[in-house]
Amino acid sequence: GGQGTAASHRSAAQLYGLAGGTSEFIEITCRRWRRSRYPTLLVHESKALSDEDLTIAKGIASTTGERTLRALGAVRGPVTVRMAFDRALATGLTTWAKVEETRHRVARSGRPGVTSLRAVLELRDPSTRVPESERETMLLEMMARYGLPPAEPQFEIKDTDGRTLARVDAAYPNHRIAIEYDSDQEHTEPDALARDNTRRNRLIATGWTVIAARNEDIRSGGTDFCRTVEAA
Repeated sequence: GGQGTAASHRSAAQLYGLAGGTSEFIEITCRRWRRSRYPTLLVHESKALSDEDLTIAKGIASTTGERTLRALGAVRGPVTVRMAFDRALATGLTTWAKVEETRHRVARSGRPGVTSLRAVLELRDPSTRVPESERETMLLEMMARYGLPPAEPQFEIKDTDGRTLARVDAAYPNHRIAIEYDSDQEHTEPDALARDNTRRNRLIATGWTVIAARNEDIRSGGTDFCRTVEAA
């Protein structure tokens, strides 16, 4: 692709381990394309691709994390972009400030991906933590679709002395409701079950209601789970 060419969009997301990534084809962005044709190669041209948008990921020239998130919004749906955004922040790939700066810098009307990224930023609160897994993001999306108010992700519950009792996947602090996502893989071993039960019993003893979500809730749309949260 010439100087300044980089893996981008779904290929860059794959390099970073973000939702929406794929290795089924190669996707690149460059400033000018030679109009050559290669199988399984998708090419994007951009006059707004600057040196600050480029980096090296696993030894491969790639768009930065924040530029990748913007581009991903042009080729993937909003839930996938939100999962990628949350993961990028949770792993330290990028920061809220860098994403905002990139969005403003390339926010020309009609540019692909900008609208999706703006929607993600409007739904998230920079003063709170972000979900640490794609399933946690999907859980919050499911609750939002049902019409529940936004829950605070990765919320730290403290005792009266200020000591941390637990950090739960999401919470409604004013209602003292803690929401936990139970991974089938991570929460079936005897030791893990014992730790989870002890932790939850401690929260219940301090006046918190603990509601667990499973994979099946997300797969089925979560109506029963959301009704339980609503009732609590």
